[in-house]
Amino acid sequence: MGKLCYFWTIISTCNMLRKPRQLKSEELQIQILKLLSKNASKSFDTYQISRKINVSNPPSSIQEELNKLVTKGLVIKTKTGIYRINSAQKTSSDTKSFFQGYVDMTRSGAAYITNTDAREDIYVASNYISGALHKDLVKVEIIKN
Repeated sequence: MGKLCYFWTIISTCNMLRKPRQLKSEELQIQILKLLSKNASKSFDTYQISRKINVSNPPSSIQEELNKLVTKGLVIKTKTGIYRINSAQKTSSDTKSFFQGYVDMTRSGAAYITNTDAREDIYVASNYISGALHKDLVKVEIIKN
């Protein structure tokens, strides 16, 4: 019986993932830069990037945005078509990130900001709510230390 409960937990967690979404050019570039910045020691091909950032954009549009980022000098392309972040360049997403979404309050007073910009919901502790109420539209700034 214990295994059945454990298996059910895994299934319910997997079903909570967001469906792939179609992103505009600028949003797609931001998501690509976030992925590559978080994984600075790794390299990805177009297909891997598409899967990691959970988008439904066609591979040709992802390739186009990657080529724009290579032209700007933010991303490096290897001979085999693998991409990685240019560690010599600092992007604005390294220090601050802004997201807009709706407040989903919990019983404890904390909240999750559900949005279309980020791949995952953003957790906000109760002492940072600043008077926001359930289902309010808010703008969240994430500052990395």
